[in-house]
Amino acid sequence: MYTLINSYRNSKGLSSIPLSKSLTFVAQTHAKDVVNNKPTTGNCNLHSWSGNGNWSSCCYTSDHARARCMWDKPRELTSYRGNGYEISHGSTSSSYRATAEGALNGWKSSLGHNEVIINRGKWHDNYWQAIGIGIHEGYACVWFGEEKDRNTSYNQSSGHSSLTGSNIHTQSLSNRNDIRLKPYNWCFKFGYQMFSHPISTDLFKTSTVQGVFNETSRSMYSNFTFGIYKKFGIKERPRRSLRERYVEAGISFRDRSWSDLVGLKYEFIAAPPLSFSQNTQERLNFNSRLSIDVMLAKFLNFGVGAAFLTDYTALPQSLFSPSVGMTFPVWRFNLTGHFHYFTNFNQVSLWNFSGGVLYNINFGRSARR
Repeated sequence: MYTLINSYRNSKGLSSIPLSKSLTFVAQTHAKDVVNNKPTTGNCNLHSWSGNGNWSSCCYTSDHARARCMWDKPRELTSYRGNGYEISHGSTSSSYRATAEGALNGWKSSLGHNEVIINRGKWHDNYWQAIGIGIHEGYACVWFGEEKDRNTSYNQSSGHSSLTGSNIHTQSLSNRNDIRLKPYNWCFKFGYQMFSHPISTDLFKTSTVQGVFNETSRSMYSNFTFGIYKKFGIKERPRRSLRERYVEAGISFRDRSWSDLVGLKYEFIAAPPLSFSQNTQERLNFNSRLSIDVMLAKFLNFGVGAAFLTDYTALPQSLFSPSVGMTFPVWRFNLTGHFHYFTNFNQVSLWNFSGGVLYNINFGRSARR
């Protein structure tokens, strides 16, 4: 079964899915539970679990009201940390024997199941990093997961038998998962920001430049921003009842994960933020700002960098420039707001506020399906 599924994926230009010992244990356990304990009574379909085992029982119905019963099984039975998603194949006939070929042919002829296997339709963005196989008498199932399986402690055993009989039916998988993992490792951001005029503070301030700042720091300025970020600590978003209702109703939605980003941000300033000279008509311009930027959970931002000048005759050094702010994701855009501080630890001590819009481009995807 494992070889057939991956060969089928390869024929569609997709990579093979690593075999998971944990998900295979879940699949084999479920196959034996369905055959031996027969939880598929009434409206309960082949995704149901009996109460005769060390797991939570459930009657899985076609409306996916008990979808969490499926998702949680790998965590109940193994050390696998992610959700599990199952496709199943079987018959109510006692004489029926499931085979790998027969099960795969049944799934290929079913649009919903075929899309799961080859990541089409609603499953296009899912990144399968683990697969488990289970066949027992008249029942076959395959479990998929988006987490890598780090457990190697299970011994695999599976039974294969010949195909006879009829009354074959294949149960559907939950239409969507409640969480999303981002398989991208890098993010590029670019956009446009507007800055307020710098406001002087008393920190590091001397009276010789006080009047200059009072006269020359009264205008808005703007910049173009570019940044490249490495993603760390990709997290699953907390599960919410609203997401679960979407899943159960089969409503398509895009749920993004939270992640921490660390990167390098360059701001090219299109208009000067301030003037610095004993002659107020002579302007001392910042032409850029370079900073190391940290984004925690995509919202809270911290930056440490330097502001570079176009003319160093009046002030022979660049300015130290930390920042703190917030980012609000809206689809592929970020709405940003930051406080910036500029100082040379002597005369200059300024802060201002900026707001703008950045566009995100994710890239550097891991080994993909």
